[in-house]
Amino acid sequence: MQNAQINIVELVKNTRKLFSYSGSKEQFINHFKEEFEKNSSEKIEVETYIEGFTGSLASLIIILQYVSPKKVVLNDLNKRLINLYKWIQKDPEKVWGNYEKLENKYQSLVGDFQKTRVYPKDKRKDIENCEKFYKHIRKHMNKDNFNDVNAACVLFVLNHQFNGLYNENKKGEFNVSFNWSTLDVNTQKIKENIFKLSELFNSQIEFVFETLDIDSLISKYNDHDTFIYLDPPYINTDIQYNKKRFKQENCFTKTSTHIKMLNSCEKYKYVMYSNNDHQDFQDYFKSYTNFSRKHSISNSKSSKSKLEILSLRVNTPVNNVDYVHENEDYSISIGTSFSGMDCPTYSLRKLGVNHTNEFVIDFDKWCRQTLIKNSNPKQVFGDITKVNTNELNSCDLYVWGSNCQDFSLSNNNRQGLNGEKSKLFFEGFRILKDLQPKYSIWENVGGVTSSNGGKDFECILEKFESLGNYDIQYKKINPVELGGNTTRVRMFVVLIRKDIGIKFNFPKKTITTKSIKDCLIEDNYKYLDKSEYIPWDRPIEKQRGYLKKDFKYLGTKRESDQRVFNINYSCPTILTSGLVLINDGIGVRYLSPLELKKIQGFEEDMDMSHLSNSQIKKQLGNTMEVETMKKLLGEIVRIDKLHIFKQKNQKVKETLVS
Repeated sequence: MQNAQINIVELVKNTRKLFSYSGSKEQFINHFKEEFEKNSSEKIEVETYIEGFTGSLASLIIILQYVSPKKVVLNDLNKRLINLYKWIQKDPEKVWGNYEKLENKYQSLVGDFQKTRVYPKDKRKDIENCEKFYKHIRKHMNKDNFNDVNAACVLFVLNHQFNGLYNENKKGEFNVSFNWSTLDVNTQKIKENIFKLSELFNSQIEFVFETLDIDSLISKYNDHDTFIYLDPPYINTDIQYNKKRFKQENCFTKTSTHIKMLNSCEKYKYVMYSNNDHQDFQDYFKSYTNFSRKHSISNSKSSKSKLEILSLRVNTPVNNVDYVHENEDYSISIGTSFSGMDCPTYSLRKLGVNHTNEFVIDFDKWCRQTLIKNSNPKQVFGDITKVNTNELNSCDLYVWGSNCQDFSLSNNNRQGLNGEKSKLFFEGFRILKDLQPKYSIWENVGGVTSSNGGKDFECILEKFESLGNYDIQYKKINPVELGGNTTRVRMFVVLIRKDIGIKFNFPKKTITTKSIKDCLIEDNYKYLDKSEYIPWDRPIEKQRGYLKKDFKYLGTKRESDQRVFNINYSCPTILTSGLVLINDGIGVRYLSPLELKKIQGFEEDMDMSHLSNSQIKKQLGNTMEVETMKKLLGEIVRIDKLHIFKQKNQKVKETLVS
């Protein structure tokens, strides 16, 4: 029976929980389905699925229909409950045999009395032997004998206690009262589900059972390729949790405990969470997908919550693009203005994403040659001020990075949006407004936020907001913090059309392992004479930041051009001059155009053979960086695939209805 290959989805679809249990999610299967479809168009495959608060297994039965793990970790502080599941895995025959004896004895005590869900209070003396038997089994269950008999006692008590509650006294003993029901328990269904669960526990999925506090559980399991579901005790209720089970400093009635727990789960690829829809969570869950639903159980009217929250956070986009796979049926159309080297289209190609390049726009004739040679655009335009948007092809994604010189901190005479070049922003915006693509990304220098005392960026955001039908997010990104090779802080504003209805997640920071030396190419270089430079005024270990200097070049008075960089660290921002001095171990020299190209993330398949060295440097100094663009476009592709999937599903539903 161990490791049997079975159809997991079909098995769990026909399996039910063994007993009523507080917080069970069985009745909310449609809400789980909706939440999964919002975030993934396909079944989610992960290495590990963790359930932090296992309960009756109702959530597991639902989630395994949408998540395919190699290993399942079921955790609950209730050791008696976990012991029951262990014995169902180990010997379902014993569990069933022992439970059947208890149930038969109970039914013999009920006898011919009235069969009712709640026996009348004035007649309860008639069945007081049933209550005595329940208390006797409950007492036996409270003994720490974690054997097959104890497992059967747990199953019996949980089928006859009041309202599905689980509560313990200060001694750690289960103390929920008898439910005064004389209805027959469907023992045949319980038997079927015991053996179905045993089949699941002994399938191709490895099942691990834990009884850890939540902090210890999360500390123990560190694999990023993990889906964790957390359904902790409700926040801000009057339910009293036993301190033996929940440490005083870890009291789940406090918002801070929940936030701490969720923050510690950032390392996992998928985090699903449910709890009260409480005001304290509104700000925190901005990065989650939320909806409210009726909540059905509680131990008192005063603590009953009318609404509950269910959220699935997808951390897939964090620092990787492996989830973007080639799909012959999928393609995205893209258009760019101020196109330069067309880094966005190049990045889509590197991601293996099918795409069509609908148009490129660039005033520079040499850039247009690079675009035609490498990007296969359907339309090529020069002066953006003369572009008639009625003649432009439509596109799903519009990426543009309007001229940045008037925003740049390196410009001592920043004129912002009033500058001749940077006011071309309004021309790029005109195209966005007229085309109304599903997605758009606007890129500019990090200094745009401080230009004109911050008023220019406020104006830019107001223009985007004036469109009315886009969700807008923005963030400064440094490629070196996403696995790139250069410090090049840029502002990215991402617009998602509101009818798409899916939130964009910016990639999170990671520590880069790349350095200048990874991009060096052997050649016969011209080196500076040793008399032209002196050691930097501070040793490497006392220098802060991503960049480290070895020497100071004496041939210029411009401080930024005096720096000679250590090749074991990141590269500084590449400007249009392309002048970056390095100490390569042989001597001090400038990085070559081919080395600069590698640092910006372009490989040999980016053909620049038609350009002079000065033109190559100029284009590389103006381009977006590949690693950053891959991360951003990877998320756009994920959203677009999910949107298409949802549209297809809607069409199927409409067809069925009609």
